[in-house]
Amino acid sequence: MTHVNSVLQKFGKLKEVMIKTFIFTAYFASWFCALVFLSNSILEIDGVPYIGFGLAIIKAAVSAKFMMMGIEFFPMKMNSGTPLLYGILKRSIVYVLIVVSLSYLFTGIEGYFHQKGFVESLHNFAGGSLKHLLALSIMYWLIVMPYLAFVGFREVIGDDKMREYLLGFKK
Repeated sequence: MTHVNSVLQKFGKLKEVMIKTFIFTAYFASWFCALVFLSNSILEIDGVPYIGFGLAIIKAAVSAKFMMMGIEFFPMKMNSGTPLLYGILKRSIVYVLIVVSLSYLFTGIEGYFHQKGFVESLHNFAGGSLKHLLALSIMYWLIVMPYLAFVGFREVIGDDKMREYLLGFKK
């Protein structure tokens, strides 16, 4: 019987991780597709061809998985007595560094599989521009902050209160 309970617990954990990954993917996809839409509207003025949303959704799925890895290794725990904003800011910087670092590594691996060379692909990350890397990091940070604020508030006040505040009804 304990073996069955152990299997059910593991299945429950897997289900929870899959749901969180799906939510992250949908969240990131909405942001990335909005950015692609903005880019398309800007580039359309100069007659540049349309950029598809497929790559944005794939990038969202990869970023979601990276974010899940960051959460797994550095879970967000709110300490009583510590201001919520401090915890959110600290965690957001850590998560952005993880996502950018893993994206950097992913770029090298992707280049290796496309016969461009691992190191050469790393040099071309973010177009090889520090300014582009900084802009990318800021965008990731702006995307991650609202989610972390939501998670932080939910952890502090609880799921039921959060549902009541956001949706206006009690469980």
